[in-house]
Amino acid sequence: MKLPLTTILIFSVFLSTIWGFKSSLNENQTQSSEIQTSIKALISKYALEKSMIGLHAKSLDNGDVYIAFGHDQLLTPASVQKLVTTSAAFKYLGKDYKLSTKVLVQGEISNGTLYGNLIIKGEGDATFESKYFEKHRNNTFNNMTVQLAAKGIQHVQGKIILDVSSYENQAEVAHWMWQDMGNYYGAAVYALNHNDNSFTIFFNSPAAGQRATISSNTSEINVAIDNYVKSYDGRSDNAYVYSSPYSNKIVVRGEIPQNRTNFKVKASQPNLLKSYGEALKKATGWNNEIEITENPAEGQLLFILESVPLQDIISATNQRSINLFAEQLFKHIAFYKYGIGSTEKGLTCISDYLKNLGISDKDFLLHDGSGLSPFNITTANTLTSVLSSVSQESYFADFKKTLAVPGENGTLKYFAQNKKWKSHVFAKTGTLSNSRSLAGYFTTSTGSQVAFVFIVNNFTIKGNTLQLFFEELLDLLYINY
Repeated sequence: MKLPLTTILIFSVFLSTIWGFKSSLNENQTQSSEIQTSIKALISKYALEKSMIGLHAKSLDNGDVYIAFGHDQLLTPASVQKLVTTSAAFKYLGKDYKLSTKVLVQGEISNGTLYGNLIIKGEGDATFESKYFEKHRNNTFNNMTVQLAAKGIQHVQGKIILDVSSYENQAEVAHWMWQDMGNYYGAAVYALNHNDNSFTIFFNSPAAGQRATISSNTSEINVAIDNYVKSYDGRSDNAYVYSSPYSNKIVVRGEIPQNRTNFKVKASQPNLLKSYGEALKKATGWNNEIEITENPAEGQLLFILESVPLQDIISATNQRSINLFAEQLFKHIAFYKYGIGSTEKGLTCISDYLKNLGISDKDFLLHDGSGLSPFNITTANTLTSVLSSVSQESYFADFKKTLAVPGENGTLKYFAQNKKWKSHVFAKTGTLSNSRSLAGYFTTSTGSQVAFVFIVNNFTIKGNTLQLFFEELLDLLYINY
């Protein structure tokens, strides 16, 4: 999976080495000096002495603290922040909640024709036409066409109105980086969404060092692509897409492996609502005028297309780390509580959620629901508090199932492959260019249930090496508790 280019910006003066981090315990002081010594030895082993590190692990059985190192330092959490958003969604919406797309009419239906306007009213369902739910979905354009025909509509003598009034018109997140927004993982969420709000560009690459050529793309609208991609002697996708919201022009730079045919580079759709309208016209075979309105459009309700249940959406969010779905949940909580899906109201909801858990607003400053923004900051202790609180809820077992398990699924598929405790981990990973994190639940050798959070910012070693650091931290937990 391509990783964000985001550069982590830490606005602090680092006046001491990592050994100077506070490790005082505000809870039961059960962390042994041997564990503290072992942690410092691991930090030295992985050359992390000058990195910013937050580690926290506590028992779910009695609240004992097993690991506490830099746990009250404000750090960039990356995608483990999704645990806050998804647990709040469980709390506010419930596991069986479904997002809706409503289809309404203005006018009369006669002899297979609607004499008036057709209204598609979105409420933020980002799973519409999503590849992640191909086997279990009915929220598709084809199903919409079938249901329209069942209601006696085969033609429309009027406009197709896309009602996007449920969400703010600024879909993009102000605190995301431009380097991220043009790529598939930086796709913004709208009141109406489709095809994961992305499209694919196919490249043919010659020998290393030469300019790759574009063979085709899957965008529903015409997109002007400035191509500066070269081929190289490597295996990774290092091509990145730059675009602006509501524009039909994108720029692609970077490198792709040499000697490839139809090599895929995925981009976010910069003009999503226009793309939605074109996809709808293609599915129906109609060529009606498309009107996009931010004002609520009234009409007679014909039917509702629903998403898969919330638990399935959260499973995809946590296991595959889908930013689009996290932002959908983030804004939809706001829509559910305030009637408008916006970043501002989403932040209010998440802030209230954390404060109701007894977490001080000095322990977090968030800007989105997915963790893609490099300006998000929180503490390891804050996140273990969230995980611990969820463990006391009736939906804990369902929430735990949404997390990845090493060797089985999601972003942990290749984690801890040779560890005997790998089936004891249910967790979420986090990755930005200079932030790695791991957080979730763990069972020790004695059966103790633990909530843990590991965050590392500002490192010079390879990101995949940090995976080994995290594995050894879990070794400590497993063996000593």
